[in-house]
Amino acid sequence: GRVLVVLYWEATQPHALTPRVRLTDPFGQVYGEAIDYGVPAPALVAGELVRVHYDLNLNPETPRGRYNIEVVVLDSSVPVTAQGDGAGATWFIAGQVTVR
Repeated sequence: GRVLVVLYWEATQPHALTPRVRLTDPFGQVYGEAIDYGVPAPALVAGELVRVHYDLNLNPETPRGRYNIEVVVLDSSVPVTAQGDGAGATWFIAGQVTVR
């Protein structure tokens, strides 16, 4: 199966973003990753809101359960502003999905 993820990005300064979007269990095991369609990451303009779709391809062996939609910014020079328990210096949990 697949999971469609829609993220909204806003930059405080112009930047080309390189995110990695994937589905992980609570232990960090990866069960799905965004399909690379060869489309370049969007160039972000300061103050502009950009909507980006990610199509996560699930491992056919994915057990039933609840999974995190994990977003990692691969360019570590880009500061990520996220709050809460599900956020780190260059990553955040954008939400959760249940596989049935």
